[in-house]
Amino acid sequence: MEFGLQQRRADSSWGERLLPPRRFFPTTATVGRWLASSPLTSSDADVVVRIVARKAADGRVEFGLQQRRADSSWGERLLPPRRFFPTTATVGRWLASSPLTARAPQTATQSTQATGRDVLVGLLAALGTAAENPAGYDRGDYEHSSGELCDTSGTDPYTGLTFTAATCDVDHIVAAKEAHESGGHRWDRATRGRFGDDRLNLVASRDCVNRSKGSSDLAEWSGVQSGTCAGARLTAAGRCFWAARTVAVKYRYSLAVDTAERAELANALNQCPADIDATAPSRAAVTTAPTTETPSSTTATSNCHPAYDPCLPNLPGDALNCGDLTAAQKPVRVKQIGVDPYRLDRDRNGWGCTS
Repeated sequence: MEFGLQQRRADSSWGERLLPPRRFFPTTATVGRWLASSPLTSSDADVVVRIVARKAADGRVEFGLQQRRADSSWGERLLPPRRFFPTTATVGRWLASSPLTARAPQTATQSTQATGRDVLVGLLAALGTAAENPAGYDRGDYEHSSGELCDTSGTDPYTGLTFTAATCDVDHIVAAKEAHESGGHRWDRATRGRFGDDRLNLVASRDCVNRSKGSSDLAEWSGVQSGTCAGARLTAAGRCFWAARTVAVKYRYSLAVDTAERAELANALNQCPADIDATAPSRAAVTTAPTTETPSSTTATSNCHPAYDPCLPNLPGDALNCGDLTAAQKPVRVKQIGVDPYRLDRDRNGWGCTS
């Protein structure tokens, strides 16, 4: 690191840099950047340097630099060959400035900006907390037109499994139903459509992973339990990806998180690399739909069977089969494998009526 001194002129500009003949200390900083003498402090600094000054007998002020030693004492003063400025001070007294601290960079170049992880933690803090509200959910309101994401092979971002165009699904990272329950139930249909087709919230995924993940949030899903991808687990990288994109999407659309999801997201983000690539997204235009809920619609929602998604009539026993369902109700996600009163999930992979 190279050090020099500048004096502020009467017009508030900075004068010529005065460079000591021995002006290099064993540390690193952003190449070509002059460090201001305003204090920069950090407990994990590699080097601490201070600017010192004293008044000479002729009234001029002499400047120099000192580096802090390992024992916390101050080392030899390094003095520029031209080190006198026309100012005043107490004659003969060395005046120590606030220390100038150069922090060791964690990456190739030094940055005092917030890390990507800091940005994501800030986005999470900006989200409201609210219980989920499933009222009025219709999967058809959240369709996307981004099938070209699956035109090639790739790697599933959640589990690391590979996929081809034949085994690829386009996944809503924040599931449509999760978004609806987190605030989308108040949106008009146009806003729901924009959310459904927002590339920030879409990713190519292995089909069996996407279908197992379903409408779950990070607090509700950790891997595939059965079927062709049985045993595939959410990786550390996948968990970080999911958490990072979730807070970005929910921030963009002013969606809420419930208590369990907030805790899970905070834990996941704290385990992400500090230098994760992340910026705060712009806010999306959100339009609230007029309130049209009636007692009858509330009753209809409460009559949905709790074991299935989308809404199926809540009937006794196994009174419903796949032939009774409309095309819009298929395939059916069994929320908990093994809890399947209608016996729709014959291969116990979490999905029923798939053919």
